[in-house]
Amino acid sequence: MACTLDFRRLDEGLGGPKNKRKRSEPDPVRVSRHTKTPELRNKEKEMKRAFRERVNELKEEIRSNKAERRKKREEREKKKKENVLKSGTKLQKITNPKTLKKIAKSKERKLLKVVPDDVVNGGSKKGMKTKK
Repeated sequence: MACTLDFRRLDEGLGGPKNKRKRSEPDPVRVSRHTKTPELRNKEKEMKRAFRERVNELKEEIRSNKAERRKKREEREKKKKENVLKSGTKLQKITNPKTLKKIAKSKERKLLKVVPDDVVNGGSKKGMKTKK
Protein backbone atom coordinates (compact mmCIF):
# COMPACT_ATOMS: atom_id res chain seq x y z
CA MET A 1 0.00 0.00 0.00
CA ALA A 2 1.23 3.40 -0.84
CA CYS A 3 1.19 6.12 1.75
CA THR A 4 -0.28 9.42 0.68
CA LEU A 5 0.43 12.72 2.33
CA ASP A 6 -1.71 15.81 2.24
CA PHE A 7 0.57 18.82 1.68
CA ARG A 8 -2.25 21.36 1.94
CA ARG A 9 -1.79 21.74 5.71
CA LEU A 10 1.97 21.59 5.79
CA ASP A 11 2.33 24.19 8.56
CA GLU A 12 0.59 21.85 10.99
CA GLY A 13 3.16 19.14 10.49
CA LEU A 14 2.49 15.47 9.92
CA GLY A 15 1.08 14.83 13.39
CA GLY A 16 -1.69 17.38 13.20
CA PRO A 17 -1.90 20.75 14.92
CA LYS A 18 0.54 20.93 17.83
CA ASN A 19 -1.32 23.44 19.94
CA LYS A 20 -4.90 22.39 20.62
CA ARG A 21 -5.92 25.73 22.21
CA LYS A 22 -7.67 28.39 20.21
CA ARG A 23 -5.43 31.12 18.94
CA SER A 24 -7.08 34.45 19.12
CA GLU A 25 -6.05 38.07 19.23
CA PRO A 26 -5.75 39.61 22.70
CA ASP A 27 -8.85 41.36 23.94
CA PRO A 28 -8.45 45.14 23.39
CA VAL A 29 -10.25 45.91 26.65
CA ARG A 30 -7.83 43.78 28.67
CA VAL A 31 -4.78 45.20 26.91
CA SER A 32 -5.85 48.79 27.46
CA ARG A 33 -6.46 48.10 31.15
CA HIS A 34 -2.75 47.29 31.70
CA THR A 35 -1.22 50.18 29.79
CA LYS A 36 0.27 53.08 31.74
CA THR A 37 -0.27 56.74 31.29
CA PRO A 38 2.44 58.68 29.46
CA GLU A 39 3.25 60.65 32.62
CA LEU A 40 3.74 57.44 34.58
CA ARG A 41 5.92 55.97 31.82
CA ASN A 42 8.05 59.12 31.68
CA LYS A 43 8.41 59.07 35.46
CA GLU A 44 9.53 55.43 35.39
CA LYS A 45 12.00 56.18 32.58
CA GLU A 46 13.44 59.05 34.61
CA MET A 47 13.77 56.82 37.67
CA LYS A 48 15.52 54.10 35.63
CA ARG A 49 17.87 56.63 34.08
CA ALA A 50 18.74 58.08 37.49
CA PHE A 51 19.31 54.59 38.87
CA ARG A 52 21.64 53.69 35.97
CA GLU A 53 23.58 56.92 36.44
CA ARG A 54 23.99 56.22 40.15
CA VAL A 55 25.18 52.67 39.45
CA ASN A 56 27.69 53.99 36.92
CA GLU A 57 28.96 56.56 39.42
CA LEU A 58 29.44 53.88 42.06
CA LYS A 59 31.25 51.61 39.60
CA GLU A 60 33.56 54.45 38.61
CA GLU A 61 34.23 55.22 42.26
CA ILE A 62 35.09 51.57 42.90
CA ARG A 63 37.46 51.55 39.91
CA SER A 64 39.23 54.68 41.10
CA ASN A 65 39.55 53.28 44.64
CA LYS A 66 41.06 50.07 43.31
CA ALA A 67 43.54 52.00 41.17
CA GLU A 68 44.48 54.15 44.15
CA ARG A 69 44.98 51.12 46.39
CA ARG A 70 47.05 49.40 43.69
CA LYS A 71 49.25 52.45 43.36
CA LYS A 72 49.75 52.69 47.15
CA ARG A 73 50.55 48.98 47.38
CA GLU A 74 53.15 49.27 44.60
CA GLU A 75 54.73 52.27 46.35
CA ARG A 76 54.87 50.33 49.64
CA GLU A 77 56.49 47.33 47.97
CA LYS A 78 58.99 49.55 46.19
CA LYS A 79 59.88 51.34 49.44
CA LYS A 80 60.20 48.04 51.26
CA LYS A 81 62.61 46.66 48.63
CA GLU A 82 64.69 49.83 48.75
CA ASN A 83 64.86 49.71 52.54
CA VAL A 84 65.96 46.07 52.51
CA LEU A 85 68.67 46.89 49.97
CA LYS A 86 69.79 49.99 51.88
CA SER A 87 70.37 48.16 55.13
CA GLY A 88 74.09 47.41 54.81
CA THR A 89 74.08 44.47 57.19
CA LYS A 90 72.34 42.21 54.69
CA LEU A 91 74.47 43.05 51.66
CA GLN A 92 77.87 41.81 50.67
CA LYS A 93 79.62 43.02 47.55
CA ILE A 94 81.03 40.21 45.38
CA THR A 95 83.49 41.20 42.68
CA ASN A 96 85.25 37.88 42.03
CA PRO A 97 83.65 36.15 39.03
CA LYS A 98 84.70 32.67 40.25
CA THR A 99 82.81 33.20 43.49
CA LEU A 100 79.77 34.33 41.52
CA LYS A 101 79.90 31.16 39.43
CA LYS A 102 80.17 28.93 42.50
CA ILE A 103 77.23 30.62 44.19
CA ALA A 104 75.18 30.49 41.01
CA LYS A 105 75.66 26.70 40.89
CA SER A 106 74.90 26.17 44.58
CA LYS A 107 71.62 26.33 46.46
CA GLU A 108 72.35 29.90 47.49
CA ARG A 109 71.71 31.25 43.98
CA LYS A 110 68.41 32.74 45.15
CA LEU A 111 70.40 35.05 47.39
CA LEU A 112 72.17 36.68 44.45
CA LYS A 113 70.68 39.93 43.25
CA VAL A 114 71.91 42.63 40.92
CA VAL A 115 71.74 45.93 42.76
CA PRO A 116 72.25 49.45 41.37
CA ASP A 117 75.40 51.35 42.36
CA ASP A 118 73.73 54.03 44.43
CA VAL A 119 72.51 51.39 46.92
CA VAL A 120 75.93 49.83 47.44
CA ASN A 121 78.17 52.42 49.10
CA GLY A 122 81.19 53.40 47.03
CA GLY A 123 80.54 50.98 44.15
CA SER A 124 82.44 51.67 40.96
CA LYS A 125 80.61 49.35 38.50
CA LYS A 126 76.95 49.49 37.60
CA GLY A 127 74.83 46.38 38.11
CA MET A 128 77.18 44.73 40.58
CA LYS A 129 76.16 41.34 41.96
CA THR A 130 75.59 41.29 45.68
CA LYS A 131 74.90 38.57 48.17
CA LYS A 132 72.50 38.95 51.07
